Amino acid sequence: MSQEVIIECRGLTKIYRMGANEVYALRDVDLDVLQGEYLSVMGPSGSGKSTLFNMIGALDKPSRGSVTIGGISLKEQSSRRLAYVRNHHIGYIFQSFNLILSLTALRNVMLPLQFSGATYEQCERRATEVLTEVGLGDRLHHRPDELSGGQQQRVAIARGLAMNPSIMLADEPTANLDLHTGEDIINTLRRLCDDHGVTVITATHDHKMLDKSDRILWIKDGKRDRLLRRDELDIRVGRVEHAASVKKDEAGEGVVEVDSPLDGVFQLAKNLQVGTEVNELKVIGVIEADGEKHDIVAGCQGVVSEVCVADGDKVRRGAALLRVKTT
Repeated sequence: MSQEVIIECRGLTKIYRMGANEVYALRDVDLDVLQGEYLSVMGPSGSGKSTLFNMIGALDKPSRGSVTIGGISLKEQSSRRLAYVRNHHIGYIFQSFNLILSLTALRNVMLPLQFSGATYEQCERRATEVLTEVGLGDRLHHRPDELSGGQQQRVAIARGLAMNPSIMLADEPTANLDLHTGEDIINTLRRLCDDHGVTVITATHDHKMLDKSDRILWIKDGKRDRLLRRDELDIRVGRVEHAASVKKDEAGEGVVEVDSPLDGVFQLAKNLQVGTEVNELKVIGVIEADGEKHDIVAGCQGVVSEVCVADGDKVRRGAALLRVKTT
């Protein structure tokens, strides 16, 4: 991996004013991102991940501080120049795919190429090339409603790749996908780094991404909390299935209390997906990052509607109480 810095953030601050109040979405964030690396940005909802993405992606301007991409200071650019940077240097992958439903996969991928001024033949040729590269060469003329969720996300990846960007921003790219498909998307993003030298930055809650990342940045309350290399984390992959007792909390929701600690560091079992029918609450895995263990659970006597991860503070206190949602 090249050690050249492609993105520099200095004192990055974003303030939203609500009447007389000021809300800090980002506070004095300094960050260097290297060419060709896979950087995962993690943090709870509202921590500032998406705001950081908007700053790096030239979609919004900071209240203070600066973002420099490939030597270009974004705050010094006109709106027209920023549009050029977004079109030619940055690819975007969104949680909800953001495909145009009336267009085929091919036409969706052709759009950024058409905006660049390329001829129709050039657009069609390049779009076909990148769709084939992500495994959709036989789905060129299918509309989004004729594709699975994973296939739609691959169309979105192909669209992001169409202009040969140096940077790919992926905002929760696996959030709407089942576990197996999510793993495929993570591996596809990893190949962008390894095969094309693309810098991939993902905002995610998906702990499976940690094992594929070169570095992981934690954002907390709008501030840079930690930035660690993958080899500084103790992450190993395995599987376990362990029954747990079920209780009701004060709100009447299902809460699990683990009867005994689980040893090892594990990944989600591949056969557990949203929609899986289960008859009892089970801890099906643990992921550990930087000494913090996170139990992973499946729902109770129903159909799994959401796979939830334990709150880190609760795990550190040893309570290991996990909330589970079922349909």
